[in-house]
Amino acid sequence: MQILNQNLEFEQLSSDFRNAFSGLKADKVLLRLRTSLFRFSGGTHISPRWSETTQLPYLLLSAKQRGQRLDQYIRATNAVLRSWDPGMYNLIIAKLNIDVYAFRGTSSFQNEAFKYMNPQDIDNYKKKFTKPVFYQGGNSQVFINNIKDQDINIIVPGGAINIYDEVDDIINFLIDNYYSIF
Repeated sequence: MQILNQNLEFEQLSSDFRNAFSGLKADKVLLRLRTSLFRFSGGTHISPRWSETTQLPYLLLSAKQRGQRLDQYIRATNAVLRSWDPGMYNLIIAKLNIDVYAFRGTSSFQNEAFKYMNPQDIDNYKKKFTKPVFYQGGNSQVFINNIKDQDINIIVPGGAINIYDEVDDIINFLIDNYYSIF
């Protein structure tokens, strides 16, 4: 039986997806059935962009130690532009229902104004030009091409955890209700 993305190579992904990885590189990895993943999003839909929950405790504690709200810390370290996900307020946690091949790497830095800084892009140049907002990236991410609803089981749905809540409240909620995912 073929595993999802078994024959897919990183170079076959669109440049938009490859550019999200630092150095334009990612390792192809096999994620096994029941691998636990998370993402932050304003929506609740399935996405190809995830992170493995093994890093979630570190992210929560890092935000807390820096005195930042989780949404600020995640937007900066995952380099999520506002145009991609303007209302990023849900923490969604899921487990894979199948084995899949994914691409794992570090999120690349992003600049909110990049789209409007290229003079050859006549449609967008200075159209919405704003002060550049730089997001450093650096967190680990996985990209699962062609993932579908039936391939994933949502454990913590959108709306259960609001990332604007106090980090301690989020940690306590996860420990009290979903400790087994860590």
